[in-house]
Amino acid sequence: MKIDFRSAQKSDITEIFYVETRCFSSPWSMESITEDIQSNDCAVYVVAAQGGRIIGFCAMHIVLDEGHIM
Repeated sequence: MKIDFRSAQKSDITEIFYVETRCFSSPWSMESITEDIQSNDCAVYVVAAQGGRIIGFCAMHIVLDEGHIM
């Protein structure tokens, strides 16, 4: 099945949080992810979707000429 990559949208936050909690022993909170996506101008989120479901994501903060993968 094809995997599509696109910029994250506000409607993806719940599924991003689901992936986050399954992948990390100290996951970011739903509130932190929401704040980052909605209010942080330095944050860039890309999601991987398959069959309409988020199966992965990448989060990065861009500051000046550097990117920090979150």
